[in-house]
Amino acid sequence: MTRKSDDRLVGLAIEAALEAGATGAEGFLTRSRSTTAEVSGGKVENVKVREGSGIGGRVLPTERPGFAYTADLIDSGIEKAARDAVAHAEATFPDSLNLPPRTGGAFPE
Repeated sequence: MTRKSDDRLVGLAIEAALEAGATGAEGFLTRSRSTTAEVSGGKVENVKVREGSGIGGRVLPTERPGFAYTADLIDSGIEKAARDAVAHAEATFPDSLNLPPRTGGAFPE
């Protein structure tokens, strides 16, 4: 995927969370790749290549943090994860310190 399509996916996650009732949202996309080689007697016996990707987010309706993550990178999968994050937030206790970074000012005491 390209950087432009990655940005679109993260934007979709944030928009879906806001549409589901979050007053604030953060999104992130992860991609990973690993290669493992098994060697015996100086000969390569097995090589495994694994790739993974997923998208997640944090939502904050009324100071109640909610989180969700999915490896389903089609639009409907991302939208479901955003709704799940909002549902999780609605089921948690308020946490006035678990907020996105603010610009300026002091942290609450």
